[in-house]
Parts: sequence; C-alpha cells; structure tokens
Amino acid sequence: MSFVLQVGVSGIDELDRALGSLARAEYRTRALRRCAEEVARAARGSFRQTGGDPAPDRLTSRTGELEGSIRISEDDRPRSVAVGTDLFWARFHEEGLGRFRKRAFLAPALESSAAGFRALFEQEIAAEIARLGLA
Repeated sequence: MSFVLQVGVSGIDELDRALGSLARAEYRTRALRRCAEEVARAARGSFRQTGGDPAPDRLTSRTGELEGSIRISEDDRPRSVAVGTDLFWARFHEEGLGRFRKRAFLAPALESSAAGFRALFEQEIAAEIARLGLA
C-alpha cells in the first residue's frame, strides 16, 4: 500500500507469557485483524458525503475513490497489521501538503477505535479458551 498506518498492540508478549498454552498466533492474528477492521470502518465513516465543494476541515467524498480504497493487509512486522490505501495522494490529505489542507482520516480513526482494542482481544482469548475446551 502506498500510505499505511500500522496497527499494533503493546503488551502482546506479556500476554502470551501469562496465557501459557494459549500463546498461539491464531488468537493474536484474529484480534489484530478485528482491531484493523475497526480502524478501517471508522476511517471509511469519517468522510462527509457531498456533491459540492470540499469542506475545509473534513474530507468529503464526491467520487468515493479514497473512501473505497482503504484496505487491511498483513504487515511485515510481527504482531501488527496495516490499514491504508494505495492512492499516492491520500498522504496529502492525511498530512497536509501544498494546496491540500490537513484533513486526516486514518490517524483519527485509529485514535477513536483504540479504546475498544482491549475488549476485542478479550473476546478472542475467550473464544480460544472455549475452542480448546478449557472453560
């Protein structure tokens, strides 16, 4: 992807040690993927639908191209996934550049979604315990 935001959760190594026999990559992968899906959903929901001129403080979606380009992919780094877009000009909006005012959509989506990450991990751990018949 051309512009990505890494979604990682600190403390996973400590969690693996505490969980002992549950410390398998499957629950981590599922939980990280669900966290990334929440970020992508929030990012897609941040666009203001309009057919008019762009808003100075918020991204508008006249064609839906940027909104529709937000993807999740497995990251090269362990214990993280990537949320981003292949559109090179997405960075101009996220960070501001030249005539493009800063109208971030990925970073605010991560910030608004992060509070729910712990609950997502708890759900995946509970599901893994049930799957292994340890409950």
